[in-house]
Amino acid sequence: MLWRSEPISPFYLRELWDGIIHPHAHPLPPEFRRLGQLVLVGLVMLVMAYPLTFTVDATSTGGRNTRVHAAAVFGAALLVTCVAMFLLKLLKAWGRQQIGVVALAIFFALLVGFGFVLQYDYVNAWEYQKQFWTELLPLIPDANADTVILIQPNGLRDVYQIQANTWNLPRVLDQIYTFPASMKNVPTVYRLAPNWEKFLVAGDGNFQINIQSTDTPVDSLTEVDSRQVIFIDTASGQLVRHTGSLVIDGHEYPLKQPSAPVLPSLPHDIMYNLLITSP
Repeated sequence: MLWRSEPISPFYLRELWDGIIHPHAHPLPPEFRRLGQLVLVGLVMLVMAYPLTFTVDATSTGGRNTRVHAAAVFGAALLVTCVAMFLLKLLKAWGRQQIGVVALAIFFALLVGFGFVLQYDYVNAWEYQKQFWTELLPLIPDANADTVILIQPNGLRDVYQIQANTWNLPRVLDQIYTFPASMKNVPTVYRLAPNWEKFLVAGDGNFQINIQSTDTPVDSLTEVDSRQVIFIDTASGQLVRHTGSLVIDGHEYPLKQPSAPVLPSLPHDIMYNLLITSP
């Protein structure tokens, strides 16, 4: 028998390996054969999961792109379980089972601790979202139909795992206020992407809102006259509305000037009380 409680010879692992690659010459216990079958199933599940979910970089370790690993969770869990069982049985045969128990307890405790780190990122992201929208609304009360609000992101605070104020910005303002049904193009907020200056201006002088100039869902693509744009600077760590012309590559582009308030007169929608904090 390969699983035994007495001290193991130096050739134990070689015997075990021979049983794997030469199952007929060195028959393995049924328990170990079942474990090997589960390892094979886990490997197949792990490898086959990625071709089905290769929409983003498969090496991502943080943020929304880690969704690429979701389909591989089942195969990875099966492999980790099989490895843990193998180590426990091996250490038990050597009379060192407690070492394996302690090591696995530490490993899984660290996984639980990492879960708390993720939850802490959610808490921080929610606070950053509330702070952002509470500061932004007083700066854009005149946002009306066709208005685009561009956020220069240098001073925005963010978290590693959740990305507080990024791709989701275009989806929020029309859930803070209820806009009239007759308003076709409600005002929308976009976070500018890195190197946005290279991609913002279209050939006709309009500002183009796309995945190169902004951090935006693919379905939020448009062009807008610069005079319909509110530009918010965050470089100082606070949100500041830029009312002068925006200079890009030596050219000046006039921005929307403050006008009569519109947003304060609109009914509040579901997200207002969740995001906007009282002074």
